[in-house]
Amino acid sequence: MLLLTPLSLSLSCRPPPARLKSTCKIDITYFPWDDQKCRLKFGSWTYDGFQLDLVNRSTFVDLSNYIFSGEWELISVKVKRNVVFYPCCPEPFPDVTFTIHIQRRVLYYMFNIILPCIWLSILSLLGFWLPPDSGEKITLGITVLLAFSVFMLLVAENMPATSEFVPLIGIYLTVVMGLTSLSIVLTVVVLQLHHGGQLKRQIPTWLMSSVRVMAKIVFMDLSAANRKNAPKAEYCDLDETSRANSYAMENIERLTRGRGPLCNGQVMRQLLSTEPPGLVTSTGTGTPRDLFCDRLAYHLQLLITKHQLEETRISDEGEWKVVAQVVDRFLFWVFAILTLLSSIVILIVVPVFKPAASD
Repeated sequence: MLLLTPLSLSLSCRPPPARLKSTCKIDITYFPWDDQKCRLKFGSWTYDGFQLDLVNRSTFVDLSNYIFSGEWELISVKVKRNVVFYPCCPEPFPDVTFTIHIQRRVLYYMFNIILPCIWLSILSLLGFWLPPDSGEKITLGITVLLAFSVFMLLVAENMPATSEFVPLIGIYLTVVMGLTSLSIVLTVVVLQLHHGGQLKRQIPTWLMSSVRVMAKIVFMDLSAANRKNAPKAEYCDLDETSRANSYAMENIERLTRGRGPLCNGQVMRQLLSTEPPGLVTSTGTGTPRDLFCDRLAYHLQLLITKHQLEETRISDEGEWKVVAQVVDRFLFWVFAILTLLSSIVILIVVPVFKPAASD
């Protein structure tokens, strides 16, 4: 309440009924953890202090008619009387300034924007745990990215259109959207590594060295991963298979050199003792039995070579899958740490240590 003191009249108190509307510049740097201070200055531009004096009768404001706001919390209202001297005039010009300190309520934005963004960040991390053969790794990342863009539009609708300040929640959404986009790009790289064995390529030395370092960082055992990624149909030992192939090659050499007995049991000797009808040598110098043995040795060599190539292909595919698995697990922990740090710094540390609003 203001006390008007006309110097030529007696003291009088005039509380005129009025409803005032004013605009206030809002700093949305820490939105939605922002505090705003609005100032209402009452003074006269026509009369100086010798003609019209403004005196503050109390230091507090009557809030009995204050209407509760679900968006803002009224922190304090301060009243201060100022006397200003302008260079043009020697007379004083008094004014009374009301400083209104309000704070935004965070509960609405916490449940409708912040928590969904945190859950979407966790979902983007789960994309690294999806098996590459599922075909849903990139789909999940793109879906999360689209959801972040929707929340970005929701935040933009609740903020004033200004380019002077960048809101804190907008920075957080931009950071997590960048991390999600980068995770999609790296998921493509992981899928390329996973299917690298189908291209019949060997793993480069530098890549294998890097994978060993990554495996140590994420505490993965490469030998256990190799056994896990081995084909289920291959239960035989590789050493036993190699010995069987060597044994077969020795039999083939004895067969082609001296036509000696094969160590494959009575069935093979009985097969070789029977002359297949209609087989004659092209030169006429060999017997049908010799021609049959040559062809049998040739086909056995083809089967062994094909089996060895198949073993090599399966082994290469397993190694590429292990490389992709290690890289995928390493990227998961990297992005998990980055997401956790960005969430803690932007959503907790910065709002807690924000500077106080200036008077």
